[in-house]
Amino acid sequence: MKIVPAEKSDLARILEIQKAAFLSEAEFYNLYEIRPLKMTLADIENDFVKYTYLKAVDDSNIVTGSIKYSIENSTGHIGNVVVDPVFQNKGIGSALMAEAIKQLAKTERIELFTGHKSFKNIALYEKFNFKIFREATLSENEPKMVFMEKYNGNE
Repeated sequence: MKIVPAEKSDLARILEIQKAAFLSEAEFYNLYEIRPLKMTLADIENDFVKYTYLKAVDDSNIVTGSIKYSIENSTGHIGNVVVDPVFQNKGIGSALMAEAIKQLAKTERIELFTGHKSFKNIALYEKFNFKIFREATLSENEPKMVFMEKYNGNE
């Protein structure tokens, strides 16, 4: 497996993986109107302009996961860590996180968020020294979110 920059031609596959990966979250929270499930190819193409996307590819170059990140002022923002359910629990999410964090190493801090009961996600982020710093509900179609952060240089 390799983590490499995604290309615009990967976006349909990334959207497919995102919808498959977030379906379990939607089922868990019984909320099926969450943004990652409602996004269209046009939405993800718009995101592609604002975010840097990385993809995980296997030996046959099938995209198995992705992550996106951006920088605003001195803060890195990580979003949508997604792994194809067929390939989950094989270290792909960790590899994507490690590469995104490496790419954001020059920022003062990195922030991300996940559902407050998404314990597997929270555990993954804690493995990379992220700490919860606030909780909020973003909309009625979303579960309560926990916002997590880590400061670079303070491992």
